[in-house]
Amino acid sequence: MLTHYHAVRVLGASAFKAEEILTSRATNDLIAERGMEDWASEFGRMPRLFKDPDSIPGLTWPTKTFEQEHRIDLGGNRGHV
Repeated sequence: MLTHYHAVRVLGASAFKAEEILTSRATNDLIAERGMEDWASEFGRMPRLFKDPDSIPGLTWPTKTFEQEHRIDLGGNRGHV
């Protein structure tokens, strides 16, 4: 779950190797609008944080988006985002 847009989260989320990635339509739009520009900015400002930049597969794109809210079944319980 990408709860909001931030370049570091969108770049680092791939490390979790999630099969499904959820986010709001607004966050998805920000990934599309700012993602690559923010990647270049973060790398330019803090290259020490990117030990092997070629190993980062790029921006993490959601597999499912929702408009305002989303309910998640957690094995008998429900999460509401």
